[in-house]
Amino acid sequence: MEQDVDTGAIALFALRYCMGRMTYEPSLTIDWVQKHWHCFSDGAKQNIRRDVLEFVSSGRSLGMDCDEETWRSFEAWLSAD
Repeated sequence: MEQDVDTGAIALFALRYCMGRMTYEPSLTIDWVQKHWHCFSDGAKQNIRRDVLEFVSSGRSLGMDCDEETWRSFEAWLSAD
């Protein structure tokens, strides 16, 4: 995939949509974002990190146990990058 400024923005919008949902969507979206992480601009990566870290630490429901595990794992992955 070629680097495309809009791709990172679309990924951010998709992640925001998934926040708090209790379906397969968070897992599917997070897997896609991780696979295409190298395609995003630094600004998009920074925005994704910020939004995910804020969501996970907000005290809001992260969903069911499997959803919470998915978000916390993604948060750790983002922090390690």
